Amino acid sequence: MMEERAREIFIGPAGPEDRKQAACLWEKVFEDDRGYIQLFFSKYFRSDTCWVLKEEGALVCAVYLLPFGALDRGEGKPRAIGDPPFSSKGDVPCVYAFGTLPGRRGKGLGKALLSAALSASSKKGEQWSVICPARKELFSYYEKAYGYQSRFSVAELPLFYEKREEEKACVRILPLSEKAYNRERERLLSGFFHLRFHNEAIGLQKEICRLYGGDLYLLEYEDGKKGCFCAFREGERLLVKELLLPELEKGEGMRPAELFDQLRAFTPALQDAFGKRKGYIRMPEKAGAALLEAGSKPVWIRDFAMLLSLQGQPLPFEEKGYFGLAFD
Repeated sequence: MMEERAREIFIGPAGPEDRKQAACLWEKVFEDDRGYIQLFFSKYFRSDTCWVLKEEGALVCAVYLLPFGALDRGEGKPRAIGDPPFSSKGDVPCVYAFGTLPGRRGKGLGKALLSAALSASSKKGEQWSVICPARKELFSYYEKAYGYQSRFSVAELPLFYEKREEEKACVRILPLSEKAYNRERERLLSGFFHLRFHNEAIGLQKEICRLYGGDLYLLEYEDGKKGCFCAFREGERLLVKELLLPELEKGEGMRPAELFDQLRAFTPALQDAFGKRKGYIRMPEKAGAALLEAGSKPVWIRDFAMLLSLQGQPLPFEEKGYFGLAFD
C-alpha cells in the first residue's frame, strides 16, 4: 500500500471565504437542518469564534469556541448581566460543533485543531473552557486527549402525565425576552455553582426554540412565585431543555415536597400550552435529587459538561455545578 503523501495544512481562525465550506462540513457531520445552520452562522461564524483546519485549501475540520458566559460560584447574589462585547478574561469559551469530515478522521487532525484553538484562548488570558460531549463515551476521550474534567451534571425525567381533575393548571406560562429570561435564570440559580450565560447566548437559545415551535417562558404560580423554562418541539416530542422551579431560589435550603408540588402544577400547564406529548424535562442535578427524595420517579442524574483549566489553576469545587443549556 502506498503511503499518503504529505499535504499542505493550515490551522487558524476562519475567514469569510471559509463560510460555505464550513456550512457544508457542518451539514455532513452533524446532519442538522439548514434552517438551524443558517441561524447559527448568522450569529457565530466569525474569525474570533471559528477555527478551521484546511488541507490543500480544502476545509476538513472545524471547531467553534463560543463566548457563552462565565463561571459563577453561586454565593447567593445574582450578578449583573450586560450585553456583549465582554472582556476575554471573563469569558469561558464553549467548544461547540467540533467535527471532521468522515473521510479524514483518525489522522489526528481534529486533535491538532482543537489544541491550537485552546492554546490561542489561553494566550488571550482566558481561564477556562467548557464542552458538552454529545455521547457518554466522549467524556473519557476529552479527559485523556485534552485534560477536561467532568464538572457539570444534570437531572432528566420523562415527560408523561395524566391530567387529573384535581390538577387543573394553576400556572400561567408567558413568553420572555432573552434578557428577562436571563434575569429570572440568575435569580433562581444564584445559590448554585453554575455557568452564567451572556444575553447573546440566551438569544441564540430563544431563536433555536422559536425555530422549532417553542420559546423561553416565565412560570407564574397562583401564589405569586415564579420560575422559568425553555422548550421546543422535535417532531411529536416536546423537549424541555431547562426547567427552573421557584423553589430553587432557596438554594441549598429548598424543600423537596415544595419542589415536587411545583412540578406537579407545571405539567398540566405544559399540556395546555403544547398538547399531550412525550419528551423529557432537564433541570439542575440538585433539583432532581430533591425530587427523588420527595418520591418522584424516575429521575436520571448524569454527567453533562466538562471544564478545562487554561492557565493551570485548580478546578473550582469538588462538587459538580449546573451548565443547563447545551444549545442542541
